[in-house]
Amino acid sequence: MDDELDKALQLDILASMLSSDKKQAKDHVETLCAILETTLPEHVKIKRGGMFFSKDRPLEELTVQFEESAYILVVSKKGSVSAKKQKLVRGISLSSVDMQVQECIDAIVQHLSETAAKSSAAREALARFISGNKF
Repeated sequence: MDDELDKALQLDILASMLSSDKKQAKDHVETLCAILETTLPEHVKIKRGGMFFSKDRPLEELTVQFEESAYILVVSKKGSVSAKKQKLVRGISLSSVDMQVQECIDAIVQHLSETAAKSSAAREALARFISGNKF
């Protein structure tokens, strides 16, 4: 039980960190992208800008997809971040709603927790996500 409480607390801290400063939102989304890309690649779709062979390929869009919804974080060229939620049915988007970045991150964290509760592989990935170990 204490282990579950510690994980929940760590997720809350992560969510707070990710939204702590709107000026750093771009960096936080990039960090979230890197962590999710290595821990739960089946839930993540990433769109990067820049030239194909360029060293610097900045994140433009991060999509985190679950069974019934997808969360999309879009990073503008100026560094501001916007978020939206899509309602999915069999992988097809039926509707889209804009939301606050913090609200989006909270929803992603909540879905990750629910996914971890259902699947041992997702649980292990979430444990790596929380501890910061990518491998």
